[in-house]
Amino acid sequence: MPASFQQTPQLTCPRCGQSFAAEIWLIVDAAERPDLLEKIQAGTLHQIPCPHCQAEGQVDAPLLLYLPNSPLPGLGAPFGDDKGPGVRVLFSPAQQTTAEQDQEHARALVTRLRDSLGAAWQDDWLAGGLPGVPRPLLPLALREGLQAAQRKMQKAAVRGQPSAVGIDIPPELRPLLEEMAQLRRLSEMPRKIELCEQALRRIERENHPVLWAALQGELANALQQNPLGNRAENLEQAIFHYQQALEVLTRQAYPEDWARTQNNLATAYSDRIRGERAENLEQAIFHYQQALEVLTRQAYPEDWARTQNNLATAYSDRIRGERAENLEQAIFHYQQALEVLTRQAYPEDWARTQNNLANAYRNRIRGERAENLEQAIFHYQQALEVSTRQAYPVECRQTARNLGNLAFEQGNWELACAAYAEALLAQELLLRAASLRNSKEAELQEIAGLPARLAYAHLRLGNIENALAALESGRARLLGEALERSRRDLERLAEIGQGALLERYKAADAQVQTLQRLAVAENRPPGWLAQMEQAQAAWNAVIEEIRRLPGYETFLRSLTAEQIQAQAQDAPLVYLAATQHGGLALIVRGEGEPLAVELPDLTEKALRDQVEGPGEEWGGYLGAYFRWRALLREGTPDFVRDAARQAWFEALEAALRWLGEAVMAPVLNALETFLPPGGLLRLVPGGLLALLPLHAAILTVDRGPQTAAEPSTVHHPPSTYALDHYTFAYTPSAQALYHARAAAVRPADSLLAVDNPDGTLVFSEMEIAEARRHFPDHHHLPKAKATLQAVRQALPAHAVLHFSTHGWAGWGEGEASGLKLADGNLYLRNLFDLRLERARLAILSACESGLPGIELLEEVVSLPATMMQAGVPGVLGSLWAVNDLSTAMLIARFYENWRERGLDLPASLREAQRWLRDLFSDESKLAELEAQLPEAIANRFAAEQADAFYKIAALRDLAHPNYWAAFGFYGV
Repeated sequence: MPASFQQTPQLTCPRCGQSFAAEIWLIVDAAERPDLLEKIQAGTLHQIPCPHCQAEGQVDAPLLLYLPNSPLPGLGAPFGDDKGPGVRVLFSPAQQTTAEQDQEHARALVTRLRDSLGAAWQDDWLAGGLPGVPRPLLPLALREGLQAAQRKMQKAAVRGQPSAVGIDIPPELRPLLEEMAQLRRLSEMPRKIELCEQALRRIERENHPVLWAALQGELANALQQNPLGNRAENLEQAIFHYQQALEVLTRQAYPEDWARTQNNLATAYSDRIRGERAENLEQAIFHYQQALEVLTRQAYPEDWARTQNNLATAYSDRIRGERAENLEQAIFHYQQALEVLTRQAYPEDWARTQNNLANAYRNRIRGERAENLEQAIFHYQQALEVSTRQAYPVECRQTARNLGNLAFEQGNWELACAAYAEALLAQELLLRAASLRNSKEAELQEIAGLPARLAYAHLRLGNIENALAALESGRARLLGEALERSRRDLERLAEIGQGALLERYKAADAQVQTLQRLAVAENRPPGWLAQMEQAQAAWNAVIEEIRRLPGYETFLRSLTAEQIQAQAQDAPLVYLAATQHGGLALIVRGEGEPLAVELPDLTEKALRDQVEGPGEEWGGYLGAYFRWRALLREGTPDFVRDAARQAWFEALEAALRWLGEAVMAPVLNALETFLPPGGLLRLVPGGLLALLPLHAAILTVDRGPQTAAEPSTVHHPPSTYALDHYTFAYTPSAQALYHARAAAVRPADSLLAVDNPDGTLVFSEMEIAEARRHFPDHHHLPKAKATLQAVRQALPAHAVLHFSTHGWAGWGEGEASGLKLADGNLYLRNLFDLRLERARLAILSACESGLPGIELLEEVVSLPATMMQAGVPGVLGSLWAVNDLSTAMLIARFYENWRERGLDLPASLREAQRWLRDLFSDESKLAELEAQLPEAIANRFAAEQADAFYKIAALRDLAHPNYWAAFGFYGV
């Protein structure tokens, strides 16, 4: 009977959906069926065409290869050595099966082959066990022998492709490699770096050179993709480790691996931040070309095509040479790649290259511009036919975003809306799959600015409710998720007969949070990632069940336009966003359609120039601030510090004047049609606007009739500020406001006062004494008593949480924001697990305590937002380094307005800011201040306090916005 064996199962074509019978060969006798051997060598044995639509696909099936006439040399013999029995039976397992399934398949196929051969079978063939080779390496084993395949498998094991062949890997490395094998997503690269470094510490280059080089390459790959840490340093380390790998993987000894590492090194140079950009791109082109000398189209068609794609991208970015010619080269190499990377054979690579080719046409100089843009749109749409959100959500998001951006630039609003909507749907899938906060942040970074552009496009089409939903959906997603997970009406599920569902949700949520805490543990269990993914899937399934219940449709989703409007019943919500075409304000009222206000001067570029400066170096508002803040340290000459201070003051005023003209004046004009003077509004500022005190925008007198206080004087002609017209509060999102309202009814009946933990704040004692005066029930933690443990223990027991201390913003990493305590720092990341069920208000009387991290501005990763996540409905925070005296005076006045005059929280802050600004406008104000200061406080003025106070008073300096405008009120 023939030794070769096939099965004929019924298959369903994923493209056309029709069924057909297919021949699947499971045993191949190489002498009997040389035609099948050729297919094995070409890697096409299990590539099955659909007879209906001709689409081809790979069937995942095991294979037993019988080599009666040309056995392969054993692992200890060089290729070409035909002495000894050699390898006559070779097993190649299916690629999507478990080890147990592979063993079962091997036993069944060996038994069948033994039966068919009868007396010709020899048990000695399996005396050393059944050799096995993964399917991708089977052609290599047949071409160059099992030793070549084994070397390849050592590297493959590092990349997560374990084999049935007994690879020489130290036992202590196997758990590390097994976990590394599961780490493929961008967000998992930090963990992969840890594992690679651990593995490299456990082996010597001399003893395991190939494995050592493979680990160097994998470490470099992970560093290159690492979303955390310093990007520039990550790339420098990646380049170093690629170069380390190349010391072993030479062109002579390992040409294929040398070439692939050259390709990876080229990509690192292409992305490199340090060094001259033009030279880095030349290095990238050089190394890609080096790789192509080995990775020829004939020998390595896939690698050749992918390197052509990479080389094309380098030409597309190239600085040296003629720009037009570089883009022509890019288009040429992309088209070369597509000759091999066909849609039928390599759909994912085809779609990715189509996206890149579209980018090149979008930027093309030669040819007719309109035709180039049509080509770009065509190739983006081609890519999206394969890169669907269900199959390839990452690629779908990228290509749809690119298509949307092109349509947005051209003013094709319908196409922009459709493309952006598709990108956001893909984004939702990726967010649901992400388990950890840092992985979710990495995903959110990919759509920065997209919701604002989508909202603008919707407005151009007259879809104002869609524009509103788009803006809200892009705001503080992680904060909203955290608040939704513990929303109070979940307990009502038990009352409507869904108690079992509630318990399943609580158990699933607890399991996810427990595993998330293990993510930062030094010794995570080996199966942690699989457990995390399983727990996340169970959590998602329970959430879908809850969403099917009436009243819970938006659980862990953004609010609808109707729900957003419900949050504007007591005060309008004003969303602000900038785009390249201009800005927009959406004013949501308790009744009626939202008002759309166009802000043509609020372009992304204009905003960036104001805040960061027009060049690569820090300039503008932040540049002046950073220089002044850096010179506050001791030892700086007075004249240097004074010059920096003056530059900061002028930059702040310039920013406030620009804000008044470009943003707040048009918004206030719209508000005047329905909001009475002094009325409350809540701002939801997008992007870089979140760094600026919008309530202090300067409105000059030639703006029109004034509706509130008389103008005050700063350093220029008479002006009013936005807060002279209305009362302002800020909120991260309407969803955050929704959750804050439930806690806003709590009584403010007790005070926790954290007072000057390091002993350096001259006026903290005065500030805290005034606060304590209003709360008979208070817990005072002065100086050394304000320890981390004492503060954390006291936080849940009090309604008003007052921190008078030093603070700082985590400019590059929001979670590094913090407050100084006596024995350490209370970082923002330490507050995520807090649950403050009594808190009504937090006063963060410290520098930069209200600033969000700038790396992900729409997520509002700030101390106020995190306090709101913990359950505090209202928070005071600052936007820059505040003055000790003016802050103490402002907070004292705030308490007086709130606790004695009965003003609400936002109004209390507004009045205190205007009072402080105007306090020294004439000599009579000094007497007024002395009368208002409690006698007990005035009598305790230390000499240094009095000296500082009267210096400020003599300068009449508190009128400048630096002293009164830094604080904002967040929440309810």
